[in-house]
Amino acid sequence: MPPTDAIETRAHAKLNLALAVGPPMPTGEARAGFHPICSWMHAIGLADEVRVERLGPGEPSRHEIAWADGSPIDWAIDDDLAVRAHRALHAELGRELPVALRVTKRIPAGAGL
Repeated sequence: MPPTDAIETRAHAKLNLALAVGPPMPTGEARAGFHPICSWMHAIGLADEVRVERLGPGEPSRHEIAWADGSPIDWAIDDDLAVRAHRALHAELGRELPVALRVTKRIPAGAGL
C-alpha cells in the first residue's frame, strides 16, 4: 500500500477555569448574534482522535464521525464542528479542499469540555 498524504493528531478537551460571556453582537455586524468571550482554559488528557487525508483533485470529501466504541454520533454530521470547519474553509478559500476526515470521539458531547 503506497504512503498516504495524511495527518493524525489528538484534539484535547479543555476545562474553562474562568469564562466571561458578553452580549451578542448587534444586527448588521459581520458576527451578528455571536457573543464575545474571554476564557482562561487548560487542556486535559482526554482527547478525540482526528485523521485528515488529502484526496485527489475532483474527489468528493468524506466525513466520518463516530464514538470510540464504534457507536454512531447522535447528531447530523452536517452539524458536527469539524465538518462545519472544513466547509467554512472551502467557503473562505473559494475552492474545494478534498479530504477524508475521520474523528474518533472520546470527549463527551455537551459536558462543557
